[in-house]
Amino acid sequence: MIDLHQICSRLSTACGTDRLRVVQLSPHEIALDVSPQTLLPAVHTVQQEFNAAFADLFGLDQRSAQGTFQLRLLFALDEQRTWLHMLVDLDEQTPTFPSLADALPAAGWYEREVWEELGIAPLGHPALRSLRLPPDWPEGVYPHRQAFNWSQKVPTVEPHYFKLEAAPTGVVDYPLGPVRSGVVEAGHYTLRTVG
Repeated sequence: MIDLHQICSRLSTACGTDRLRVVQLSPHEIALDVSPQTLLPAVHTVQQEFNAAFADLFGLDQRSAQGTFQLRLLFALDEQRTWLHMLVDLDEQTPTFPSLADALPAAGWYEREVWEELGIAPLGHPALRSLRLPPDWPEGVYPHRQAFNWSQKVPTVEPHYFKLEAAPTGVVDYPLGPVRSGVVEAGHYTLRTVG
């Protein structure tokens, strides 16, 4: 079982705060409230000092209950056999947080999802672009916000597609497609190679 005093002490030092709220949810599960400003130091600390493994990141629209959006991260502390939940309350008007994509590369796609579907922006994300919604989905319509009505007709806009940057000198692009693999839709790919 994890020593709550130890994790509170380490995170308080890293985040530069003496008021850190940690709640024991069960013998092997704890929840930690952090601010957007202390999110990066908290993540670095649990990674370096507790060997935490990133497991999940998602957002919630809590405006009707708490007046905030909330970002939730889940880490596995294998040595302590404990799950660590990080809860980050975000501003209702401008929900933003510092991107974790550099510290946790696997978080990059999760961040793109909360940006696209909830309007929670990861500041400094290296490749912030659409991930799951169709290319003709209108900007500013977020299907995972509470106000979104799934029976409403969403107006389409001019489709916007991701464009691959031109290959640098000495690199060749080979367009491939359509490729059909089983029952999934056809895909078009670009193979980029040197020479």
